[in-house]
Amino acid sequence: MGVRIDLTQEGLDHVEDTVQLLFVYIGMLKRIGPRRAPPRRQSSSEEKTCMRQTVLPLVKEVHNRLLNCSTTERDSSASVKTVLEQLIPRNMICFVVMKENSDLENLEREQYYGIEYRRTKLDAASLKRFGRALRRKSELFYLPEEDGKYSPRKLVLKTTKNGEIEKPHILTSDQFKRIWYLKNRRASRSFIEIHANLTLPAVASDSKSQVMAQLFAKCFEVELFAFSSPYSNLFKYQSISLSIKFLQDG
Repeated sequence: MGVRIDLTQEGLDHVEDTVQLLFVYIGMLKRIGPRRAPPRRQSSSEEKTCMRQTVLPLVKEVHNRLLNCSTTERDSSASVKTVLEQLIPRNMICFVVMKENSDLENLEREQYYGIEYRRTKLDAASLKRFGRALRRKSELFYLPEEDGKYSPRKLVLKTTKNGEIEKPHILTSDQFKRIWYLKNRRASRSFIEIHANLTLPAVASDSKSQVMAQLFAKCFEVELFAFSSPYSNLFKYQSISLSIKFLQDG
């Protein structure tokens, strides 16, 4: 969640009011607790757009695995609740970026973005004001009630109303991926290809390094198939095309 405030006198005069509204919103989330968002049913006119969007989670999964990053759990109500409980005014750090601060010395540097700042504590009056906002109930922020009767439990893609087609219909195609669908008696879901272009160092003169490079490419292909397995219900066939190019010696 992000809030943008104009750098005008009117905007700067209401910075604390904006922060107070953020705590009202956080208080609403804490009272409601974690919820699982049901998937929105797609109409037949939106089905093609939905097909284009299905590749995004796959790309994110591959990106996280290649960087050896831990992926977020799909359903972790306990973790969400723990994070919400920590969102209190006393645990917040406020950054004020000002041109006048550039001349200050002995500043701390923020870990992730490298922003220089001076650590200060909120005054007691602000903590009390934001604490009241955290407990305040407001009609401005709300979430609809859960309705288990009409919430879909399983995502099933709708079939198109058109008849069979002879040629594949390309949904998206670039140097990294190609998604298309072909409606006939054998195919009822979309197809996807993943193109991975690997450029490896010059190893032509070293047979051992060349074998290790080929082994790396094969392991990379196996891992990509493993990543795409959770999406087998969305795509009928999945294939991976690897293009390996070695740099020349000298």
